[in-house]
Amino acid sequence: MHRLGSLAAALAATLNLSVAAAQFNPTRSGHNTVFIHADGVGLAQWTIARAYWKGPDGQLNWDRLPQMAVYRGHLRDSLVASSNGGATTHAFGVKAGAGSFGRDAAGRRLTALSGYAGSLWREAAVRGHPVGLLNDGHLAEPGTAAFAAELDSRRDWNGAALQLLAGRDGGSVGRSDDPLPHVLLGGGERNFLPQDAPRCLPGIQIAQQGIVTFPLDCMVHGLDWSRPERAAGPERTDGRNLLREAAAAGFVVIRTRAEFDATLARLQADRRWQPRILGLFAAHHLFNDRSEEDLLAAGFRRPNVDFRRPDLEPSGREARLVLYGSPAAGDPGFDPPRADEMLRLAMIVLGRVAQQGGRPYFLVAEAESTDNFAGVNNAVGMLQALRVADEMIGVALEEGAPRRGASTPRFGTTLLTAADSEAGSMQLVAVADATQAVGQLNVNAGQPAVGNPLDGQWGRGSAPFIAAPDARGQALPFAIAWSGPADVAGSVLARATTVGRRGRGLPSLADYSARFDNTDVYRFLYASLFAQRPDSMLPLPGR
Repeated sequence: MHRLGSLAAALAATLNLSVAAAQFNPTRSGHNTVFIHADGVGLAQWTIARAYWKGPDGQLNWDRLPQMAVYRGHLRDSLVASSNGGATTHAFGVKAGAGSFGRDAAGRRLTALSGYAGSLWREAAVRGHPVGLLNDGHLAEPGTAAFAAELDSRRDWNGAALQLLAGRDGGSVGRSDDPLPHVLLGGGERNFLPQDAPRCLPGIQIAQQGIVTFPLDCMVHGLDWSRPERAAGPERTDGRNLLREAAAAGFVVIRTRAEFDATLARLQADRRWQPRILGLFAAHHLFNDRSEEDLLAAGFRRPNVDFRRPDLEPSGREARLVLYGSPAAGDPGFDPPRADEMLRLAMIVLGRVAQQGGRPYFLVAEAESTDNFAGVNNAVGMLQALRVADEMIGVALEEGAPRRGASTPRFGTTLLTAADSEAGSMQLVAVADATQAVGQLNVNAGQPAVGNPLDGQWGRGSAPFIAAPDARGQALPFAIAWSGPADVAGSVLARATTVGRRGRGLPSLADYSARFDNTDVYRFLYASLFAQRPDSMLPLPGR
């Protein structure tokens, strides 16, 4: 047994070294690879989003993805995935447990399906590929962070923030064996600053690579807007200022809408600029994940809106609640960048680095808002978050395609989107009268009535939603039903496409028509990025 264990360890080490040293083969060109994790979104949610935003006969960007396969998301020890267990499975290609976060449930280091001692994202960076992460929640949310961090607990926000920048050894930023990412965008500012960092004062600014920003020794975002009654000060207990360390390693650090817009404008004006960018646009999440009733009580509604009127949504179909960022127009956290906007910036930066460096990039992008709004049964918040998730797909298709008049890109772009589970089991319920407030859905027919409250435009007991017109011009009313706050397993559909230059050996979801397991997310992404299979010696049983 001892000799067998030694041989296994030696084999694992050899595999790890061979993967780390592998050279990209230009004759088998991989693709720029984007994984969009619309967290908590299944087929029912996409159907509701289509009805509301495009009409039941319309088309979402999600509908434009031709490849599809039914997703199986069970974990090693649970039929329904946890966010951290599901993300760890995606990142490593091996079945994780519900308590895993870049490690197994016992805290041991994982070896990925390829044999590398780390995630696909880490392996890509070691092999010279530009990498990035973005999330409209906290950057340390596991849907993205499990690709970069290896932790004992998903609540270790400080540990995740450190590993995102400083690598898994947590040393000085830029001096780790884990290469630096090029783009990190999301929330979580409070976990990047030491506890004694003061609030930033208005009017005091500095310049970073030509971008005017707040100083890096103070905290911009003073509240966790998802919990407005609670101040959110800086939380690092190790005394480290990760913003200053990031800037010293070459990052531009941005934290407000104005700074984001200035950065994007410069990128679009100066096609030679290739910055590393760290964006932290909220103390915690960018969205306000509370119920409609809670947000109304806290004053999170747009100005000049009478929420008591049971009329229809405005023609623009925008929510009349403040669902993202600060409700105060003068606050630095007002109107933070949306996930689709962050995705555009990330793809521009990574695309330039890939073009110059000769290796395709790997980007993991998560809409965490879809999971959290569903988790608090906020129907209008979920509809808005679904639109953002769909716009992320639209941006990926647009930015991945060759531009007329631009130099021919070296690589095409492969896009995969999936979710590890469904949040709240959101369902569309037809209602007969658009002028009447929604009521409840009676369940257990023939038994004593048990009412399941329905959501309308302002939550329970409010006017119904109105779908966009169908092919006959009818705009039909509907309400939203929930099973509760829990994540459930049901009808997640993975979809994919490839745009731009096509290479050899690229994956297709048609290869997984009989079975697309959550471990196959890793296989698909690996084959797209490296144009090779990660597991030729490790076939999945039953294949």
